[in-house]
Amino acid sequence: MHLKGSFESNSLAGILQLLSQERKTGILRLTCQEAEIQLFIQDGAVIYARSNQQEMRIGALLKSRGIITSDQLDECLKSARREKAALGSVLVKRGLVSIKILKEIIAEQAEQVIYNVFLWDKGEFQYTDAEEIPKGLLVTHLDIMNVILEATRRIDEMDVLKMRIPGDNAVFAMSEKAAKGEDIKLSPLEWRFLSLFNGQRTVVQVINSSGYDKYSGYKMLHSLISLGLAEMLHESASPAAEYAAVVEVYDDVLREVRKHMEDCMRQRAFVLVDSDGRRVAVRDPDHVKFLRENEVVRWTSRIMEQAKPDSKGASRNLLEGFSVYNPPDDNIEVLVAAMKDYPDPQRGRMFLSVTFREYLENVMGRLPDLVGVDATRELLWELDRMLRYMARKAPHLMDQKDLFAGVSEFLKKIETRIRDKENVAFKVGGVFAVRVEKAQIEE
Repeated sequence: MHLKGSFESNSLAGILQLLSQERKTGILRLTCQEAEIQLFIQDGAVIYARSNQQEMRIGALLKSRGIITSDQLDECLKSARREKAALGSVLVKRGLVSIKILKEIIAEQAEQVIYNVFLWDKGEFQYTDAEEIPKGLLVTHLDIMNVILEATRRIDEMDVLKMRIPGDNAVFAMSEKAAKGEDIKLSPLEWRFLSLFNGQRTVVQVINSSGYDKYSGYKMLHSLISLGLAEMLHESASPAAEYAAVVEVYDDVLREVRKHMEDCMRQRAFVLVDSDGRRVAVRDPDHVKFLRENEVVRWTSRIMEQAKPDSKGASRNLLEGFSVYNPPDDNIEVLVAAMKDYPDPQRGRMFLSVTFREYLENVMGRLPDLVGVDATRELLWELDRMLRYMARKAPHLMDQKDLFAGVSEFLKKIETRIRDKENVAFKVGGVFAVRVEKAQIEE
């Protein structure tokens, strides 16, 4: 069975009900802009949910509960990226988290992932039958009907919560009452959440940093407002809004580049080899797909990382914490924090733009060799279309016309260079060869 199409929040329940009633086993992929969710379903029940922001979310959840420290999380995330391993396995290996606690966190994460999808206005879905899920997943068991009922309840409650919280971009701070701390009874988790409201972070930035899902974050903030412990300062972004705008635009552009590159990479030939480099077959076809996808992401992430400016100045360090595989708001927060002490905001904005342009130029300069001239020009057209759309449809960026114009003009210069290479014979191709364990090889 194969299903594909668009959905809105009220029609998502029908899709899940169909899969539950027919006791399907397969993978349901849900996407909305840069957000992507994968639901692994077995006999009509959700047994695992994966988000493209999951690693950060699980880590933030563990940190918010005091199970691990910020330094431990940062170190484990670096190790996970370096070793190409799951964050959970690194945490368990280092003895920071037990398997039992990790399973509880993963089960909670799976629920929150699904509930958050119901808060999307719309999205795309694709379901494909599969005989079994990839090996090695720590599975849970969620009844789809119970999930739908809880999601519906949360949607109704969110309407009430939004009456006190105008939106994701509102900026709150601790009230004078909270600062005094007199006769205030809050749990350590509530204090930790409240402390994140420093008068500069937006609501969505606080929620992403806390590890909570949107519903839980809104609910806790609503409670703090009712207690007089948090107060709204303004609805716009922080004083560093101009830096945030630069990061947001280039983040969107670079994510589109990454997506285009991955799509082109997926068209490459793909073979599996043993330890001696001989081509082999694998028992599980779904595992083959899993290996292929991991290889595409590994190649693309390495290319994006290598393209970062290699200057001796501050630009390399400035982008050190930036990644198109991080949640967008995390990238904004990291770079805005890095720029907060820049003596001249106007020159700081220019420096940030120049750094991003150098990064984008490095990435685009490699694309003709990797995906071909035609595919690179197709990407440039798509980026131009995307920028025009953003300039019209992003209200909080409407006063950034010079930024959009600057990026568009820069892309035109890149297109001119690409056009000069049209008559050059590029050998686009290559084969992904992935080594597999002996136990996975088909006899």
